[in-house]
Amino acid sequence: MKKNKKGRAKRKYLNWLIATKNKALPTFDIVVIGTMSAGKSTLINALIGEEVLPIANEAATAVITRIYDEDGMKHFQGRGYHINLDDLSTPPLPQTRRITRITPKQIEEWNQSKAINYIDLRGDIKTILNDKAALVIYDTPGPNNSQDSEHSALTMYTLENEHYGLILYLLNATQVGIYDDRGLLEKIKKHLEKDLSKSIVFVLNKCDMLDTEKGENIERVVSNVHLYLQDIGFTQPHIIPLTARPALLARKRLSRHPLTRAERSALRFFAEEACQSKSELLDIIQRSGFSELEKYLQTRVSSSNHLNSKG
Repeated sequence: MKKNKKGRAKRKYLNWLIATKNKALPTFDIVVIGTMSAGKSTLINALIGEEVLPIANEAATAVITRIYDEDGMKHFQGRGYHINLDDLSTPPLPQTRRITRITPKQIEEWNQSKAINYIDLRGDIKTILNDKAALVIYDTPGPNNSQDSEHSALTMYTLENEHYGLILYLLNATQVGIYDDRGLLEKIKKHLEKDLSKSIVFVLNKCDMLDTEKGENIERVVSNVHLYLQDIGFTQPHIIPLTARPALLARKRLSRHPLTRAERSALRFFAEEACQSKSELLDIIQRSGFSELEKYLQTRVSSSNHLNSKG
């Protein structure tokens, strides 16, 4: 009995130490931008290690979501705000109470509310360790939704007003050559030229959906994307090809989060062994290409000069 009490007291003390450390850390902020079918929510959820952002209808995403990585938190907390895009001198106004255990359903409800266009979340992004800085992710609306001009306005608001060191630009590997985001990429290029301390990484998602029988392969797609980006002015684009969905499913299984029947079936498809042991699940993440992105972001968080003092 005494051992259990000591164990709980020790965990409580360690959690307090982690929380204190998080509050003292500067932040490293990244802005995630992706066309509507690129799988942006799936990728961010895979980084988090569980399903926090709703995945079902990315086209309807009409908010900026700020995700503050606080190591040691058991559950994500969140609150909805409204930004007046016509008067940026006014701070975001709270529209909801703070929810101490946020769910994708709650975020989806906020996303559908016309009163909310900014969501603030706090929780543990399990794949990243906050050693020298706390990671902050800004998830932006898809810029290529022709039905809603506010999507583009919110994305531009984030690019022009938030303090970030990295843009993570997500592309759909199955839609190479069907781009309608050239104008946005040209604007991003101009932003980066104004502040050389900021950088951009391009992530090519859904590589598992390429049809090799039709001659589609990762090398060819990466080459085509490279040429497309060079034509815009990105002379040496850093491109990371991956598949986010199996990484998310493997992370959920490792964290003992329940999977639906369809998710279990999909995970079996990606697995080379039927048992899906811890080593097999980690191997799925490795083969998905997602480990390369995790290592890249961890390096940036641990060594970047572009840090913010605000939390």
